[in-house]
Amino acid sequence: MKAVKYTPDKRTVKEGIDRWLEVQRALKASSTVINYVSKAVHVEKKFGKRRIVDISKSDIELFQAQLLKQGLAPKTVNDIFTVVRGVWADAFGDGILKPDQQRWIGRRPGACRPLQSYRDRAVRQSGS
Repeated sequence: MKAVKYTPDKRTVKEGIDRWLEVQRALKASSTVINYVSKAVHVEKKFGKRRIVDISKSDIELFQAQLLKQGLAPKTVNDIFTVVRGVWADAFGDGILKPDQQRWIGRRPGACRPLQSYRDRAVRQSGS
């Protein structure tokens, strides 16, 4: 695979996805990477040409809500957000994002309510 040269402050989501997937190919099983690639399509379709630094918290929350309204299962949406979290974590690690621009992408309770995992919702709905 040919290495791509990035200008960090101009990194688009598409470039971020490509970079993140390149790392995942080196670290993960091929079946896992295949799943990531299929989920990354949703992220690229929504934000691909936009710069990572230009995407707001509300953009991310609306994207998550739109995926659910389209009828995707919460687990599928959470899997899509594995890609989002990975791309944004790389952008943060590479100095593209400041800490306050990355922290709300995490899975911590209360960090960003719509990004809670499907398991958290299932537990709450079951009354456990």
